Amino acid sequence: MTFRSVLLPGCGSLVALALASHAWAQTSGSPAHGSAPAAARLGTVTVSAKRSVALQDVSNGITVLSHEELESAGVRSVTDLGRVIPGFSADRRGNSAYTGLSLRGLAPLDYYTPSVVVYVDGVPQDASLMEQSLSNVERIEVLKGPQGTLYGKNAYAGVINIVTKKPGNTMSGYVKTTVAKLGQGGEAHITSPLVKDHLYASITARGFHRSAQSDYIPAGLDKYDDGRDQHMSGRLRYAPVGGPLDIGFGFGYDKTIEKNIFFKTMDDVKKRKANSKYKSASDFSDDIRRHVHSASLDVGYDFGTVALKSITGLQKRNHNRRIVRQESEAQDSISQELRLAFEPEHSPVSGVAGVYAEHVDFKRNSPILRSKLKTKNYAVFGEATWEASDRLSVTAGGRYAHDVANIDYDYNDGAATAIFRKDDSWGAFTPKAAVNWKWSEDLVQFASISRGYKAGGFNRTELESGTDSPYSPEKSWNYEMGLRSDFLDRRAHLSGSIFMTDIDNAQIYTGPMGRQALHNGGEARVKGAEVEARANLIAGLVLSAGASVSNSKFTSGPNTGKKMPHAPEWSANTAISYYHDVPSLSGSLVPRLGVNWYGKSYMDENNKYAQGSYSLVNARLSYESEAITVSAFVDNLFDKAYRVNEFNVGDNAIQAGDGRNIGLEATIRF
Repeated sequence: MTFRSVLLPGCGSLVALALASHAWAQTSGSPAHGSAPAAARLGTVTVSAKRSVALQDVSNGITVLSHEELESAGVRSVTDLGRVIPGFSADRRGNSAYTGLSLRGLAPLDYYTPSVVVYVDGVPQDASLMEQSLSNVERIEVLKGPQGTLYGKNAYAGVINIVTKKPGNTMSGYVKTTVAKLGQGGEAHITSPLVKDHLYASITARGFHRSAQSDYIPAGLDKYDDGRDQHMSGRLRYAPVGGPLDIGFGFGYDKTIEKNIFFKTMDDVKKRKANSKYKSASDFSDDIRRHVHSASLDVGYDFGTVALKSITGLQKRNHNRRIVRQESEAQDSISQELRLAFEPEHSPVSGVAGVYAEHVDFKRNSPILRSKLKTKNYAVFGEATWEASDRLSVTAGGRYAHDVANIDYDYNDGAATAIFRKDDSWGAFTPKAAVNWKWSEDLVQFASISRGYKAGGFNRTELESGTDSPYSPEKSWNYEMGLRSDFLDRRAHLSGSIFMTDIDNAQIYTGPMGRQALHNGGEARVKGAEVEARANLIAGLVLSAGASVSNSKFTSGPNTGKKMPHAPEWSANTAISYYHDVPSLSGSLVPRLGVNWYGKSYMDENNKYAQGSYSLVNARLSYESEAITVSAFVDNLFDKAYRVNEFNVGDNAIQAGDGRNIGLEATIRF
């Protein structure tokens, strides 16, 4: 549980990215595995422009989680972040390629253009990789609200920035294995210098098999409700010690095979393991086989008061899916970001400016459809912070985006046909302003206003004739005000925000499953509040809690008065951990108990399908030392049955969340 240096891809003192409510410091540095954290005090962090800033300088909602905290909470993938971040949820829409991430009541109603953007080492991820495992992670930074003035790719509702550990002069690695009721797998990582003080490399490999939760196999079909994941990634880094140049080249490969089953009723979900002869599942299922290749090149040069950064990302994705019918998708994307962070000496003004370009080629094929969609996105962005006094700082920024789309579409189901080729373009300027006022060294207040933007576009799915017109951009105004306070001699921290988002031309899927189309659904409003707290009052004992409530509702259009789908009305989490040193074992025993509560959420724009409020309990007992960590865990301790997706295609189809999962994890470090 340590307070770490944070290097935000946006760079510059304007970001002031501090470890929020989940971050702690010790003057001696990071505690080793197995050592109980002392009654720690909050400290300062360093952003990439080499300016030390305190948590109190941050003027927007933010949560940062270290590797140790993620491991302690059993967070194995992006979708598990809801365990520790209130207001965050992840819902599968059939399979992992269509997982939507929701933050502060803003859900991804179009999974091809997610509201929350996931970055890995500065590279924006393909929309089908929202649900990805976490390997070799140093920390995760979650920035809430529009982030278009800091990041190359437009981020409508927030950013999840995954920062992996860079290879360096020290040779190290780990081997990890998991054996559990619902899955088994292993992971290995090694990093080593190739040329001391100059050239370094790392490589990671992972494999995982997800076990079936249902005993029922639909007639004439193979085994269902299981899956396999394979991952390999590597990084080559050239960074002479003490020099201004840092060049990194990365590559990755991901393979996923999933067979997801759906249930007819919630009673069926509860009986999924009760009787092997009971038809506990619908004959409706979702199969996918996906391959993703990726590569990246980042080049950084530090001139002193100015830092230049270039990040190039390349991703190639292919997947074949059978849900309503057999279909396939392929997408090639390339992105380029160039940014300049500046912090002149003896100047109260610092900032960042950049340009961004992304080209995406998308293809979709099924027995009744052939479509090709090409999109080009260009942007100029930046923001600056003025330290007006020791108490007051003011931030202002803006982004101009220009988006172009071209579609080639042929549809024929035997009864109706649609053939069209069209192109269109959109543009928008999105400003941001924020102020930060320090009432004291331990109490700060901030407020911000920002504009959000989602480009217009063309539907990629199977539509009948007459639905060939594009949908318009979605825009929003976002307002936030919050407080942060450290107290009890900085052994406790409390932060809270209230926020509101007004949305114009909300982009939303409508229509029956298999024929859903994106349209503009009128206006919507999200109002809410969140709070996070953490206390390290006595040596070894760590308490944390968080809560978020939001009211996401359509205020005009065909769904006026109805709740926006895939956005829980509220969520809360709490956890208690105790680090007990055992000298005879040269390590610590760490019991942890966590509880998550989720409010009611809807699965569709008509509010026909819903999941009521429910809670999940997770327990974990770990032995931690310098060289090894062994954990016994139980997820969903009371085997709560709940749905993550529901729709109807001739018959009802419910996708269930994971049931009780009991297992062991072991990590050996060297």
